[in-house]
Amino acid sequence: MYAQLNSIVNNVIIFDNIEKCSNYIRLKFRLSTNHPDIVQLYSTIGFCLFQEQEYDKALIYLEKTIMNTKEYNSLAINYSYIGSIYSRKKDSVKALTYFEWSLEMQLMASPLCHESLTTRYNNLGTIYFNRQNYDNALEYYEKAHEIMESGATCHNIGRIYAVKDEPDKALKECTKAPELLLKKPSSMNNNLHMANVYFSIGQINKNKQDYSMALFNYEKAFEIGVKHLRFNDIDLIRYGIHMQNTKQKLMDCSN
Repeated sequence: MYAQLNSIVNNVIIFDNIEKCSNYIRLKFRLSTNHPDIVQLYSTIGFCLFQEQEYDKALIYLEKTIMNTKEYNSLAINYSYIGSIYSRKKDSVKALTYFEWSLEMQLMASPLCHESLTTRYNNLGTIYFNRQNYDNALEYYEKAHEIMESGATCHNIGRIYAVKDEPDKALKECTKAPELLLKKPSSMNNNLHMANVYFSIGQINKNKQDYSMALFNYEKAFEIGVKHLRFNDIDLIRYGIHMQNTKQKLMDCSN
């Protein structure tokens, strides 16, 4: 049943809104609110809404999931998504709390070297990075890197070096990330991460006054962002502004 259920929910885009999707699934499988599969339904709908950037609606379903499950891995995943929502809402206090709970559940569910732990450590590192607590951020990023080299860990460690004004080390780490990200299955999160990596590389290039390479990477970030972000998304706007400013800088330099 899970395979059928996920297949239907994953086609959520064909519905006008998630309520219609939920009603359709409930009708098709005749799920009552105490049906054993209802928790999986809540979690999957919450995930789909997260992907569609409907964060307030996603919270409703993700919170229903955590209230109705005691399974550690499920809790780790759903706490992580809730933490990501609060992070995107710029509520770092709540984000940190949920990411800590997610790590706690993952440690109870998985071996110490399990790949899922890299995501939990990276999430915590990013919260500390955004709070400008770079030592704590680096500690979590390195824990993630010890388990597995990934696009996320290389990008994150590169950002630390960039903040510490070590552009060559920053560029070395960040330029590893696109190739590693391309090895992962395509997803909304992966695509958005790729855009962010190119933007970071562009920032490093700009700080090194290599404006041609900066523009190249800003354009890559913008190109990906246009495909996957809403036109008024703050990240897409940021990519566009830096792209235009760098074009102007190159024009000024050529005059």
